[in-house]
Amino acid sequence: MKNALAVIGLSSFLLTGCSAVSAATSSAPASSVSASASTRSVPGIVGDTPGQAENILNLSGIDYDYFQGGVSLTVGSGHYDSFVITSTEPAAGETLPAGGRLKINVSPNRNDPALAAAPSSSPTATPKSAPTGYAATVPAKFPGYPLIVHAATLDYRVKFAFEGKLVDDQVVALAPGLYTPYNPHVPDLASYYAHSGVYGDSAIKDAYMPDAGGATWDGVLPGPEEPK
Repeated sequence: MKNALAVIGLSSFLLTGCSAVSAATSSAPASSVSASASTRSVPGIVGDTPGQAENILNLSGIDYDYFQGGVSLTVGSGHYDSFVITSTEPAAGETLPAGGRLKINVSPNRNDPALAAAPSSSPTATPKSAPTGYAATVPAKFPGYPLIVHAATLDYRVKFAFEGKLVDDQVVALAPGLYTPYNPHVPDLASYYAHSGVYGDSAIKDAYMPDAGGATWDGVLPGPEEPK
């Protein structure tokens, strides 16, 4: 009888011990696994076109946004070769936080065959049809306009207004002291007179482009790259 009781007690002890081990094992934290799975290492895509980069990013499960000159940009599938990636935030090799989106900075791709086929000289205001509106009246009053100039040569107030918004620091001078951002994909300079935003001298804008929006200041003089 004593031997039977001893066997029953030993069996009870072994079952209790196994349950404790099982419970301790099942309660082990899994947070380290889920934390590593929720972050991503940023791949090296600088120098790639959006088309090349998106294959890598999609496989990595990384969400992303494009920016050009600090401004959000939508890159359609038909323009994948028109841009090249200049930097990413975070940089390659760094960790993208959980739920974060990769910021991709791009600039026009000078190796794009479509751009290479364009004339190498600066675009001129030669519209296919006769100019109308401001495109007809303003250049007639100010010979030599419109033309491309660099924002670094302009009045400090205009330069500050364009900060972070330009490609290659280029603007279109519409009239003496009056400017709008230049887009390399829109080489017809006469078309910029139809833009809603112009920046520069208040007197020139009020006299020659009164219906245009934008921002103006008193006493904005032409820059050194403009006609004398």
